[in-house]
Amino acid sequence: MTCPRTRTPVLERRRGWIKPRVVLLFANGCGVALFLAANDIRAQSVNGVVPVSTTVANNCSVSSTNAVNFGAYRFDVLCIGNSAGRTVVTCTKGTSAVIALDNGRNATSDGQRRMQSPPAGALAASFLEYALLRPTDAGPTAGCNFVSGVGEWTTGAGAFDIGPAPSSSARSIVVCARLPGGQSVRAGRYSDTVGVTVTF
Repeated sequence: MTCPRTRTPVLERRRGWIKPRVVLLFANGCGVALFLAANDIRAQSVNGVVPVSTTVANNCSVSSTNAVNFGAYRFDVLCIGNSAGRTVVTCTKGTSAVIALDNGRNATSDGQRRMQSPPAGALAASFLEYALLRPTDAGPTAGCNFVSGVGEWTTGAGAFDIGPAPSSSARSIVVCARLPGGQSVRAGRYSDTVGVTVTF
């Protein structure tokens, strides 16, 4: 017996997806119904994440704005000359810091700070003793205690704890200075450089 010609499968499209049609194939006199399955071809999606992170470290920077300037010094005046400078410290918010001042470049062996007037011709170097004192607090309007020997600002136990930074803004710290009168020195310009160390 001759079987009819095999029919070509037809897939019918309906609104973005393919609808399978039943196709009958006849072979050797046996009728077999085959269903052609079609995959849904609509758009698919999956979800993922992009990790984002950073680390904020405790950090501080220091700069000097107003130097200590005692003005004119008179050797024949016994009164004490007082002055003040400022150092600016900027720390990460919440970072606690301690500021230490070294003894400068011209200190004596026992740590007495001195300003120097360098040698000039036949004149040897000359020195003026002075002191740097801690302020009453870490605020920008802090006062100074100029009593001799009280609040000497140095390193170690003599360093100044300014506490945690309330913000990341710069903090202006007062540096109190005292210049004893009555020192026998020659004329000249006297200066010193003091190192500032911030530990946090």
